[in-house]
Amino acid sequence: MEMMYFLTTVLPPPQLCTDEKKRLAVRSRNFCLVEGILYHKGSDGIWRRAIRQDEKEAVLREAHCGTAGGHYAGDVTARKIWQAGLWWRTT
Repeated sequence: MEMMYFLTTVLPPPQLCTDEKKRLAVRSRNFCLVEGILYHKGSDGIWRRAIRQDEKEAVLREAHCGTAGGHYAGDVTARKIWQAGLWWRTT
């Protein structure tokens, strides 16, 4: 992940063009790395653990039909994930 590389080395990945490097530096203001775990600061000021791409499906499954799930609609499931302190990029 580009963000983890940037926060670890303080250097943008070499394969990025100049504009991408600038965007990465600006976006990095809302991220921090704590003991190898990436966190994202939301617009509400709360730091949430950034979920890796390979973790998304398991998180969604647990929030929807797991022990604490309830087969709720998408907006309720998304709110439960946020309340659990988790985040992932949606765009």
